[in-house]
Amino acid sequence: MSKQEKLKKIVRLTTNNQVAIPAFIVRLLRLQKGSYLEVEEQGERIIMTPKKIVDR
Repeated sequence: MSKQEKLKKIVRLTTNNQVAIPAFIVRLLRLQKGSYLEVEEQGERIIMTPKKIVDR
């Protein structure tokens, strides 16, 4: 089993169009409550990338 396969998990879209990021991914990426994620579409994939917002 490859590393990418180990990081996969099925999640459900709620009625408010929300998804929960699995805890092991939150820990791996060191995300915290209030973290920002860039969301983009690539074909039939949804890509979420952590971003740091810097105030001017």
